[in-house]
Amino acid sequence: MSATRILLADPSSHLRALVEAAVAEHPDLTVVGSAHGEVEVLLQTGQFEANVVIVEIADKEVPAVAERLVDEYREIGVLAIDANRKQAMLYRLRPRYSWVHELTPTVLAAAIRRAANHHYNTIAAEEEVK
Repeated sequence: MSATRILLADPSSHLRALVEAAVAEHPDLTVVGSAHGEVEVLLQTGQFEANVVIVEIADKEVPAVAERLVDEYREIGVLAIDANRKQAMLYRLRPRYSWVHELTPTVLAAAIRRAANHHYNTIAAEEEVK
C-alpha cells in the first residue's frame, strides 16, 4: 500500500499538532509539507503529489483555496478542519460534504484515509481504523 501524501495549507500550530498526532501511529499517512497562501498551496500540491490537502476553517466556512484545489487536482481530497470545534469536513470535486464529528487523532486518521480514497460516509468517533 502506498502512503497517503498530506499537504497542510496555512496551518496554525494547533492544526499542525492535531494532524501530527493523527498520523504519528499510522505509517501509511505522511505529511509531505506545508504551504502558505493560495498560490503556494496550489503549486506545492502538485510538486509534492499530495493526495489530501488539509485546510483550516472557522465557522464552517470552507476556504476558497479548497474549491481551487479540487478544480485543478480532480483526484484530490480536501479535508477542512475546524480545530477549535474538533470537526472536519471532506470536500471533493463533486461538492459533497461529510462532517467528521468528535475529532480525535484516530478519527482524523480515518478521515484522511477516506479523503484519499474517495469515501464519503460520515466518520463516527466509534469507527474502527483498519
